[in-house]
Amino acid sequence: MSHIVLKRVHGLGRRKAVKRLKELVAALHEEYEFEGTWKGQVLHLERGGATGLVQVSDDAVEIDVKLGLLLRPLRRTIEARIAARLDEIFPSVPG
Repeated sequence: MSHIVLKRVHGLGRRKAVKRLKELVAALHEEYEFEGTWKGQVLHLERGGATGLVQVSDDAVEIDVKLGLLLRPLRRTIEARIAARLDEIFPSVPG
């Protein structure tokens, strides 16, 4: 398994951050066929050959995606695209 772990700090509060995550889920679905399902406070991402979790707090979003063998060669591409989308949705907070 190959991991992608990303974190973005934001100043939006949890409710606004969750709303913005809908954009990320839509993009991941369109590009990589990920399905997103909320289970409690955690967004679970799934597709053939990959699973992931998105945890949202009042001031941060953390993503942990595990790629299976077939997607491992695309790890850097997938990570770069997720990171770019996160940067669009959650602009950095001065800190």
